[in-house]
Amino acid sequence: MSSKNPSKKPSGTKFRKSARYNGKSYSAYGSTAKEAQQKLQQKLDALKQGVDVSGGNMTVDAWFDKWFETYRIPKGICQPVLKRQESMYRRLVSPSIGLMKLCNVRDIHLQKILNSQAGMSSDHISKLAILLRSMFSKAHTSRLILFDPSASLEKPSGTSGSHRSLTDEEQDAFLTVARTHPRGAWIQTLLYTGMRPGESATLVWNDVDFERNEIHIHTARAAGTTEIKAPKTDAGSRDIPMVSELVNILRPLKGPPFSLVFPGPSGSIASKCTMYSWWSSFTRSVNIYLGAETTPRGRIKGHKLADDLTVYCLRHTFCTNCEKNGVPIDIAKRYMGHSNISTTANIYTHNDSDTLHRYMKLMERPSIPEAAQK
Repeated sequence: MSSKNPSKKPSGTKFRKSARYNGKSYSAYGSTAKEAQQKLQQKLDALKQGVDVSGGNMTVDAWFDKWFETYRIPKGICQPVLKRQESMYRRLVSPSIGLMKLCNVRDIHLQKILNSQAGMSSDHISKLAILLRSMFSKAHTSRLILFDPSASLEKPSGTSGSHRSLTDEEQDAFLTVARTHPRGAWIQTLLYTGMRPGESATLVWNDVDFERNEIHIHTARAAGTTEIKAPKTDAGSRDIPMVSELVNILRPLKGPPFSLVFPGPSGSIASKCTMYSWWSSFTRSVNIYLGAETTPRGRIKGHKLADDLTVYCLRHTFCTNCEKNGVPIDIAKRYMGHSNISTTANIYTHNDSDTLHRYMKLMERPSIPEAAQK
């Protein structure tokens, strides 16, 4: 007795259903006639709501390129930030869903991408979530897709704050690359002093005191500008002693007293965007030093350096190094320019195992000689 199902075609073939809407022909396919009809009806429903169903058939990669060119580049965002956003997409999003049709992406696909970054810095996770929401919400408002799969994404847990300390391995790599990189002196100054990037922007050679081996901090770059301002609090004005390594790095570079130590283009104060460009160039070199490959166009392929590092991590690392080396928290507070010791305490977490054991040894009582016990 035949068991053939008349509603299905032999394996390898598909049912096709077609209909016309506003003078154009639209088709849908399915493994059964019922499935093809359901997909066709969904397409017609979308058309009635004004959704461009042909646009939804483009790949996610194709939509990213179109979205990036149409909505991001014209906004005047600085090049380093644009490069960071494009790099984040290429590394974290494209490998998972880049070849999928835009209309087939569901919230679970995007949630998996976000979840893969659990444990990274909260700032990094937030930037990725913003990227996904911006891309897919614009596709929705542009009527390329019927529903926005990014509308209800939940961010996984990340590390507290937006910055973390470099690991010992990362510090070794940074210091090695800094010996030859054009921005190596800037990187090492931040790492050895803990000063804020905005403070380094306005630093002049008159502030670098080689007689006392100190750097005098009394100005900073105003947020979002290249204007000079006083520190927010009295604690921000401070003297930071220089370790001998930093003295040896900076002394050969010494310029006229009121010239900038780390000038931007044409000798001007370096903007936040300029410093991001320096950071990107430096971390690219660290990636290559750690074994990352590059594409023919010079892009990093197979990143070896963690995605969540920012230039502020150098300041965080300095504070953590103070703790590891037994610097009292009230002294570290003065180095950092914190007005409240609780801010320093948030970094002085004593989570490092070696630090915990070293401090516990300080609690050991000296052993009593056997002769004294009798």
